[in-house]
Amino acid sequence: MAIYARDAGVWKSVSGGESTVGNANFTDTPTGTYSSGGVDYKYLTFTGTGSVTFDKAGIADIMVISGGASGATGNSTNHAPGGGGAGGVLNLSGAYFDLGSTLVQVGAGGAGSGTSNQAGRIGSYSSIGNYYSVGGGAGATYSEIDGGDGGSGGGADGSGAYGIGVGGTAVVGQGNNGGDAGSNGAGGGGGAGSVGETGGTAGAGSGFGGDGGDGLSNSLDNTPTVRAGGGGGVGSSTGGAGGTGGGGAGTNGYTASGGGNGTANTGSGGGGAGNVTAGNGGSGIVIIRVVV
Repeated sequence: MAIYARDAGVWKSVSGGESTVGNANFTDTPTGTYSSGGVDYKYLTFTGTGSVTFDKAGIADIMVISGGASGATGNSTNHAPGGGGAGGVLNLSGAYFDLGSTLVQVGAGGAGSGTSNQAGRIGSYSSIGNYYSVGGGAGATYSEIDGGDGGSGGGADGSGAYGIGVGGTAVVGQGNNGGDAGSNGAGGGGGAGSVGETGGTAGAGSGFGGDGGDGLSNSLDNTPTVRAGGGGGVGSSTGGAGGTGGGGAGTNGYTASGGGNGTANTGSGGGGAGNVTAGNGGSGIVIIRVVV
């Protein structure tokens, strides 16, 4: 029997025999099937906790997106909290699965707070077997001015009460950093495809919240879809837009409406809010695809 080890992303034999690992097969009813490039595929999509059962060990392609973080809230005198970072995105070809049942978990998005001067809440992780991604980093508020670390980093606070913050740090390979703050403008949350925008840089400069970073497209289910956009930061005059792929928009510092929510099952970050409820982070998603 051959024994395999992973070398630079490729399964290779270390004991003789075959030089490649065959394709896994799951027995669950597929979410869908399709053909591409002369190859037939089937896939399963999970939007909540579940399991997948393999009757043949081998390799599969997976996408694992964790929950996005919520944006932060300010109050009547502090108007530039940061946007929430997107949940981490793990895209992997050649993921190995053993025989039997494998647990799948889909992370929830962070809940936006309606309490003044609250940092955002991180997103929960998603996983399939031993493969996982990290939840999004929280948006910052004036008492915690630096964006939270996560799959993608949270946006920094730009209210100025305790200085101007820097964006949160992303997990390498799963997302991008949150945006730094500027004058009266918070940073946008990082997205899977790009960093969050620095606050105070758009338009006339001071008072503009940074846009959330853009998401990434994936088509394991044969439908190219952009997911995991960052949440927009708050500006004293104009809020930042949510990143493509489902990020929620930030508000201006005095608005009576809440920050925008990240879209469900995209892992996107929620928008920051000047003095009302911040936007929720979007829940995650897991997709697994095998060759038929």
